[in-house]
Amino acid sequence: MTKHGSFKKVVRRHAHDTGQRYTEALTDLEGLQARMFHQPVGERLVTHLRDHYGIDAVAATKASQHHDHVFRVDRRDGDPWIARAFSPARPRAGVEGDAAILRFLERHDYPAERLATDDAVSAFDDSTVLVTRFVPGGPLPVAVGHQGSEKFAIMGDLLGRLHTLPFDESVSRPGGASGDDPSREGSPRQDLM
Repeated sequence: MTKHGSFKKVVRRHAHDTGQRYTEALTDLEGLQARMFHQPVGERLVTHLRDHYGIDAVAATKASQHHDHVFRVDRRDGDPWIARAFSPARPRAGVEGDAAILRFLERHDYPAERLATDDAVSAFDDSTVLVTRFVPGGPLPVAVGHQGSEKFAIMGDLLGRLHTLPFDESVSRPGGASGDDPSREGSPRQDLM
């Protein structure tokens, strides 16, 4: 079977599984790789941050082994920032929701990243950027032996503290999806789609 024929089968199966028409399923699947693997250019991001925030940014270095859209931004005029330049497929509302959650966590003194500025969400090229303050430190201990127990105790404590925070409708949204396809945020059902 040709590669094109195999793709048609995938589209038909996706249409069946999601209750969509063939053309809707095709639109969903076309450009999937571009939606999932967004690689913004650090130099362009530095220029955007200088122009938008008036900061003296000098470099943007990838800060994550797993996400090409997360950068450490070094500045001459202050402490470093973290900038996440999300895929154009991710709606701005999702990024604004991230910022709202970080504001909520800060109000409750929960240990999490802090927004770098009140206006922490901006438009960059076709994507949306979220800026937070850089948190110095290292990775958690490895998940084996005594150090593994320490890591799980830290994670358990943080999860317990998170569940004691008061409910706030402003930060309520579906959660649980792995977020691999930024156009499909929300419940794990979105990952299946």
